[in-house]
Amino acid sequence: MYKNTLLLLASIFFIACGNNTNQIKSNSNIDSVAIKAGVQEISEKIQANPTNAELYFERGTKYFEAKIMDRAAIDFKDACTLDSNNANYFFMYARTNYSLTKTILAAKNYEKAIALQPEFIDAKIKLADLYYITKEHEKSINLANSIIAIEKTNAYAYHLRAMNYKDVGDTVKAISNFQKAIELDNNDYDSHMILAKILLAQKNKLALEYINACLRIRPNDADAFFARATFWQNERRFKMALVDYGRVIEKNADYFECYYNVGYINFETGFLKEAIHNFDICVRMMNDFLPAYYMRGLCYEALKDFTNAKLNYEFVLKADPNYELAIAGMKRLK
Repeated sequence: MYKNTLLLLASIFFIACGNNTNQIKSNSNIDSVAIKAGVQEISEKIQANPTNAELYFERGTKYFEAKIMDRAAIDFKDACTLDSNNANYFFMYARTNYSLTKTILAAKNYEKAIALQPEFIDAKIKLADLYYITKEHEKSINLANSIIAIEKTNAYAYHLRAMNYKDVGDTVKAISNFQKAIELDNNDYDSHMILAKILLAQKNKLALEYINACLRIRPNDADAFFARATFWQNERRFKMALVDYGRVIEKNADYFECYYNVGYINFETGFLKEAIHNFDICVRMMNDFLPAYYMRGLCYEALKDFTNAKLNYEFVLKADPNYELAIAGMKRLK
C-alpha cells in the first residue's frame, strides 16, 4: 500500500512536470521549433508513462538540439532524478547548465558523470575545458593527464594541457605540449597558431613553420597572414610584411592592428606622411589605442610639426600619465 502511494505521488509529480513546466504552447514561436523537433509526440508518451527516465532524456535532447536550454535542463534534471545511475543523463544536464552559464552546477554534474563512468572521455574534456575557463588550472591539467592515461593519442588533451601551462607561465611545457598535439593532429589549427604566437614573441624563426602550417590548414585565414606579416616585420623584411598586411586588409578591412603595423613600417622607412595616414585610420577604428597616438605624435615631431606632436603626446598622457615614451616626447619638445 505504501509503495503504491509513493508511485501514485511520483506519477502526479511527473505528469505535472509534463503538463506545466514543459507544456508546449502552440502560439509561441520557440515552441513551434520544439514541435517540429518532435517534442509533442514525446510529451504524449511521458503523460502515458511519467516515470520513464529515457523519455525525459529524449525530450531534453530535442530541446537541447533546438537550443531551448531552460526546458532541456528541466527534462535532463528529471531524467537524473528518475535514474541516478546513468552517466549520460548527468553529462547532458551538465552541458545544458554550462550553456545557461551555471558553471558550478555544470561542474558538479560532469563530476557525477565521471564518478559513474570513470573513463568517460567526453565528460572529462568538457570539465577540463570548464576548469580552464574558470582558471582552475591545476584541476584542468589533472583531468588532461587522466585523459592521456586512458588515450595516449588524444591530441586535444595535450592542447588543453598546453593552454593551461601557457596561462600559468610555464612556456617550456606549453611549447612541448603544443608540439605533441600537432604531432598527433597535424591539422590542429589552434595549436599551430598559438605556438606560432609564442615563438613570435620569443623572436624564434621556427614561428614561420607553424604559421605556414596554419595557412595550409586555412588558406585564406586573416590571422595567419597577420602573424606571417609580423614575422617578416620582425625580420625587417618590410616588403614581404606589407604584402601580407595587404592580404589581411583585403580579407578583413577592420583589422586595426594592420594599419598600426603598416604605419610603423612607414615610419621606420621614412614615409612619415603615409605613416600618419595609417595611424589616423587606426585611431578612427580604435580611438583608445594609445600606441597609435604616440606614434602619430612621433611622426609629427620628425616632421617638425611640434603643435600636432604635442597634441598627440598630451592625449596619451591624459589617458595614461605614466606612459614613458610620451613623457620623453614632451621633454624633447620642451
